[in-house]
Amino acid sequence: MPAEPCDWHREVAIDKRNGLFAGARCPARFIEHRVVEALPATYASWLAHTPERTAAPTAYSPLCPASGAVPDAVVITYPRDREVFVVEPGYDIATQTLAFAAEIDPPGTSATWLVDGMAAPPTWQLQPGKHRLLAVAGGRASDPVEFEVR
Repeated sequence: MPAEPCDWHREVAIDKRNGLFAGARCPARFIEHRVVEALPATYASWLAHTPERTAAPTAYSPLCPASGAVPDAVVITYPRDREVFVVEPGYDIATQTLAFAAEIDPPGTSATWLVDGMAAPPTWQLQPGKHRLLAVAGGRASDPVEFEVR
């Protein structure tokens, strides 16, 4: 068993709808993780003519771009998944808040926020514990984001 990770094989997020790279904001329902071969350019021609090999895509999916809005989706941009926040002792708890943010496509619709299944304002007062956040807009829901307040 090799002691070092292989530079030529990588697990990547793929948009299952078209086989191209999926950007970080792509909803989970469209992502499939695959191990692909990222061989040096010297092997490009050989790899293109060897169908049993799994080459990495060469571009990002237009449905899940590398950056920017994901078409027809609601994506929470803040907080990030598994982020941890701390209630600062000595400060008024009422002033310790978290401002939620989401990218919504098409734009123009505001999000309804759900923390642990309950409606929440877009600026939420920190409460210790582990929490699950959803954004809903235009009849669509985001992927959940889990965060913790200590």
